[in-house]
Amino acid sequence: MTRVELLRDGIVLYLPVGHFLRLRPHLGPGESAELDPVDPARLRLALPLRLHRGAGRTEVLGAAPRPLRPDRTLVAALRSAHRMLSHDRSGAPLLAAAPATSHRRRLVRLAFLAPDIQRAILAGVQPPGLTLARLMEGDLPLSWARQRQMFSLVGIAPGSTAT
Repeated sequence: MTRVELLRDGIVLYLPVGHFLRLRPHLGPGESAELDPVDPARLRLALPLRLHRGAGRTEVLGAAPRPLRPDRTLVAALRSAHRMLSHDRSGAPLLAAAPATSHRRRLVRLAFLAPDIQRAILAGVQPPGLTLARLMEGDLPLSWARQRQMFSLVGIAPGSTAT
């Protein structure tokens, strides 16, 4: 008999024990396959899962941490924003003239993101909702604390990166 249990943090499948040898080599971090203590003829396969909601859809993700994949477009935009700036004698950023186009005026704002948000972008660990489109479309608060709130990085210490 096959049975499925949905838990808050995962799913448990009860399968015929004959699947044990085939499944065991393919288990990932946090996943387990063991004999069911109630019925030794069944295999208890536990798979931790996470739900990710965004962009109008819900995705089921494995419990293993997502691989670090910096968003190339977002990283390139951040670098372009920094290239628009020069620095004064003390090293403070300086914008010599207003950028010529509205796109470049919105783009230069990225250079003034909180340093920890910029580090998260470069490391590829920014929250899923932090996209170039979102950065370009609306108002970006000047306050770094408000920026962290806006992108759900409230609990992140200023010297660390998001996970």
